[in-house]
Amino acid sequence: MNLLNALLHILVDNALHFFLYFSKLNKKIFIFNSTGNNNFNFNSRFLYEYMTEIQDDEIQCYFVVNDNFKRKSLLESGVKNIISGKNIKNKVLILSAKTWICSTIETPLTSVFKKKNRIVYHLGHGVPLKNIGMAENKIPLLKRINRYSKLRVFTHVTCYSDFFQDVLYRAFNKNNKISYMKLGQPRNDSILWGGEREKKIIERLCLDVVSESQFISAKKILYCPTWRNYATTRFFPFHDFDASTLNDYLEKNNVFIFTREHPYYKFHLPAGIEHVRRIIPLNSNILSDITPHLSFFDLLLTDYSSIFIDFLVTGKSVIFIPYDLECYDNMVGFSKPYSQIAVGNYVNSFSDFLTCISDNSFESYSLEYLNKFNIKSTGNCLEHYNNIKRLVNLA
Repeated sequence: MNLLNALLHILVDNALHFFLYFSKLNKKIFIFNSTGNNNFNFNSRFLYEYMTEIQDDEIQCYFVVNDNFKRKSLLESGVKNIISGKNIKNKVLILSAKTWICSTIETPLTSVFKKKNRIVYHLGHGVPLKNIGMAENKIPLLKRINRYSKLRVFTHVTCYSDFFQDVLYRAFNKNNKISYMKLGQPRNDSILWGGEREKKIIERLCLDVVSESQFISAKKILYCPTWRNYATTRFFPFHDFDASTLNDYLEKNNVFIFTREHPYYKFHLPAGIEHVRRIIPLNSNILSDITPHLSFFDLLLTDYSSIFIDFLVTGKSVIFIPYDLECYDNMVGFSKPYSQIAVGNYVNSFSDFLTCISDNSFESYSLEYLNKFNIKSTGNCLEHYNNIKRLVNLA
């Protein structure tokens, strides 16, 4: 039934797009969306919040969230103009907009037609550490066709910096008609100013384990490995791992480790972790977007996740656990040589792991290194806002 319903909406979307193909687009309407047209997250969320809060009378912003529960929750929390793309009225509204602003390669509506004068603006959802889009290794034929059909509609793509322009060019099928924009990530404006509500959620999880004074003084480590489409991702992937030793270390040194799984892939935690009370799951069902709260943590652990690039804004240390580096490079591939991008301590054993998380010394990242990723904590939303208004001739 869900498949039939999805197919029906695709047919309706295409029919409406066909009938409205020659209609004039409204340059004052901006339609935002994010993952699956069901989530209010990633860069689209933060640019949307910025563009609605500045109260620009020349523009009208709408964000597509088809999930009824999430949409209702957002509206009740005070977020304005969250709409469903499932009814005819809103479909017409979406198709009338000159500008669509997306975090992923999914657009607000699915159509085989490409409106000539529409701006389809890609913000991305992270600086690409790995090969993405059409640049990914070993893409199955059906997935390749699907990606091509989605990527072809984009007109403007955020490539972040000179260093990553060729990466996005390859990801978007080497399309020379696209304008590649060396602008920052809107969500990075939020990293040093995380919301208090979400911090309270984390605090409550920890106060079930320790006192408030212990929590305040504790070292807080975020552990975010990335997805694997060829295997289950492993937390603490060390041959000499011992849960009892880790538990004793965390208790003795007043340390918390917050584990965060990718929501769409399988993960494995080693035996005994369930008895380590200072290992706190912090998955997307608890915090839908971790980015605004990165400054809350003292240290980041990852393997190949681009979250570490966002974490660089905090000026704090990153530790890498690239336990299957050769295999990952072969199966997925990196946008640039891993050693050029992932600068920091590499950990390959449990004993090294304990040593690294104990080390409080940290040498700051060089300005040259940070400039590769266009790392800045302010002004990212403003530069996109100004750019979009210029593109639609409202500046």
